[in-house]
This record gives sequence, structure tokens and C-alpha cells, in this order.
Amino acid sequence: MAVDINNSISPAEHYVSHAGDVLNVRARFDGTIIETNQAFRKTFGRSESDQGRNLYELLKSVYDTSVPFLSNCESAFGIPLVLLHRDSEQKFLFYLYAVHDEITLLGASDSLPETKTAELLSSLTAELGNMVRDVHRLNREQSKVNESNLQLAQIDGLTGLCNHNTLLERGASLVSNASSQGIPLSLVMMDLDHFKLVNDKFGHQQGDHVLSVLGELLISITREGDVAARYGGEEFVVLLPNTRIDAAVRFAERTRAAMQASLPVGQSHSVTLSLGVAQLRKAETLTALIKRADDALYTAKNGGRNRVCVAAD
Repeated sequence: MAVDINNSISPAEHYVSHAGDVLNVRARFDGTIIETNQAFRKTFGRSESDQGRNLYELLKSVYDTSVPFLSNCESAFGIPLVLLHRDSEQKFLFYLYAVHDEITLLGASDSLPETKTAELLSSLTAELGNMVRDVHRLNREQSKVNESNLQLAQIDGLTGLCNHNTLLERGASLVSNASSQGIPLSLVMMDLDHFKLVNDKFGHQQGDHVLSVLGELLISITREGDVAARYGGEEFVVLLPNTRIDAAVRFAERTRAAMQASLPVGQSHSVTLSLGVAQLRKAETLTALIKRADDALYTAKNGGRNRVCVAAD
């Protein structure tokens, strides 16, 4: 088989151009054969009944060498293999590909010329080294993209706070930790007073600005380890680990006063908060804790708004 090592075409194109039929085997990562083509069966005397057999064991019976497969390889470029046939002692060039949960072998139906083996492998090794470096670079870039996408999936885009799902996920972990270690945990639920009137009087764009201002405020006054989230609409929740009810009430009062003083829609109109505070009971769930804080919030609403109310013990 004439091999042009300077050719820049892909291995599959190389075989189509320079070999007869391309030998093709598909298998799962565990080695179970899915399909072999006629060229493979003709060259090595196999039959369609090979489907379901183990590719690794089959090739070990055909080649006088151990097959250097990695069942978890994930090369999109193909891994070159030169194997010595057990009966004919001819060398054959294969490429191993891995796609999702399958592997594919592409091979030349003609023997690889002895004089070209070292030269070809040297060229392939150099090309593969470049490919590996590119893959590592792409993996690093993809990792950054994945991390960014993960953060976006966890954050409320308008306020910069955790979203509802992230609150439930992190909150469940904090509740479990507090219960198992016997440390206090408090939750503050807050709601912007008359928020519909803000949207009606100043417009939804200004309403979004109010939500954003509250988000920035909560980010600035919470500690590392606290979880501040937009619970939904104009409702917000802050989880305060290792915090007793009296300290949580002080935090809520500070938040209420700071929001009222921020005047996010101009000097003539302040936006106030009603807040409910609850401390985790023994063996209480996150859902039950949120419900008690929410009940306290509505007590604050019914009591005139712009105030903090504490849930019953």
C-alpha cells in the first residue's frame, strides 16, 4: 500500500484514497461487537456471527500482540494502531475512534509496507501530539464555558442572587448540616411592599431597577456562607447559618432600613420591605421553615407593612 505521510487528509479519507476497502468494526466500550463490514470479514475470515462477541478477545486471537485499547478513551481524532497479523505476519494500520459510548476501528485492507512503518508512525506521533495539545486547550476553554454556564443556571439574571432552585438545593444542605451538628440556622423572608404600584406608576423598567437595587443590597450585607436568593417575583429569602433568631431579627431590621433609605425610584418615593424571620426547629425541614417565615411575613403585611415580624417558636 502506497502511503503518503505528508498528506493532510483525515485517516478515513486516507484509507479511501490509498487502500482497497476500508476495514470497519463498531463496538461498545466494553468490547461487545455491534457491527463488522464485509472488508473486515473477508480479510480476516470472520462472519456476521461475530456480532455480540468481544472485540478485544477477537483481535487478540487474530494478532500476535496485546491490543493497546483503552476502553474509556475519548479521542475525537483517532488513535493509530499498528498490529501484526498472527498467521501472515503482515502489519496492518488501524485507527481507533471513540464517540459517545461506542468505539470504531478503521483499518487498511492492504498490509502496511515495512519500510514505511517507522516513518509513518513518527509522523502520526507528531500530529497526534499537536492534536492532544489542541484538545487540552479546548478542554480548558470548555471547562471555563461549563463553569460559566453552571453559574448562570444558578443565578437570577436580574438581581445577581441565587435563583429559586439553587436556594432549595443549598438550603437543604444547610438545614441538614445545622440539624446534624446542632447549630442554629435562621431564615428571613422579605417582600417589597406595594410593588405592583411601583410598576404601574413608574413602569416595569423602573420596577426591575428596584429588584436589582435590593439584590445589590443583599449581596453587600450578607456574609460568606449565607444564601441570598430571589424566591420569586418580588419575594426574597436569606438563609443565615450559625445565626440565632435575635441576630436574624437585627439583620432583617438593618435590611429594611437600608432599603427604605435607598430611594431607588427617586427622592419622592421610597420602597419598603415587610419581613418574616424564623429559626430552624429541631428536625424541621426547609419547607416547614420557609412556611413559618412566610406566615410571619404576612403578619407583617397585615400589620401595616414596612416592619419585621418573628415566627412563633
